[in-house]
Amino acid sequence: MENLPVNYHETLLLLKERIKLAQYKSLSLVNTEMILMYLDFGKVLSERSKLGWGESIVDNLSKDLQIEYSGVKGFSSRNLRRMKLIYEEIERNSIWTQAVAKIPWGHTNIIFSKLKDSERRSFYLQKCLERGWSRAVLEEEIRFDSFAKANDFQSNFSSTIAENKLIDYRLEFKDEYNLSFLNLEDIHTERELENAIVNNITRTLGQFGNDFAFMGKQFRLELDEKGIFY
Repeated sequence: MENLPVNYHETLLLLKERIKLAQYKSLSLVNTEMILMYLDFGKVLSERSKLGWGESIVDNLSKDLQIEYSGVKGFSSRNLRRMKLIYEEIERNSIWTQAVAKIPWGHTNIIFSKLKDSERRSFYLQKCLERGWSRAVLEEEIRFDSFAKANDFQSNFSSTIAENKLIDYRLEFKDEYNLSFLNLEDIHTERELENAIVNNITRTLGQFGNDFAFMGKQFRLELDEKGIFY
């Protein structure tokens, strides 16, 4: 189609990203009931383990469930054991319940399998809940150790902000950003950087914080009667 506005493709990209966000949030709502079911499974398995149920019984239970509900994923022996583990961890730290119920189960699996420290678990659970991180972004943030980067940020926040709010503020003002997903060469032009950021706008803005929005690129500003593009 001819005569499209200059910023048409950027606008299309922005709308597509918004659709993806809506789809993600809708899927999260649908998944909440399934996750609550997984936690109920975990509770039952935890109680049965106290009665002497061992690994072989869990394996047998997995087989029977998969036969009864063929085509339904989530009933592998590994996942059943993870349900038990996550339930028991949440039982000891109920602050995680809300986040676990609202983010995808795969995200919760990653957090509880890769992280043992309760503060780190709380950090990544909360960020998944707030920012709607995909699984790939979550794994990238864990590899980048965003928790440590947020805590290492130098500021006077510790003397001016309540302790339970520190992590949130430190992440919003972090002094390092992980942009490795842009896949740029070590030496690259400003235009290459700009195009890579636009093509990965959702993940890029996720690095900067919650208070950013993409409005387009190459805005023309007048300065001393000269046009400058930013």
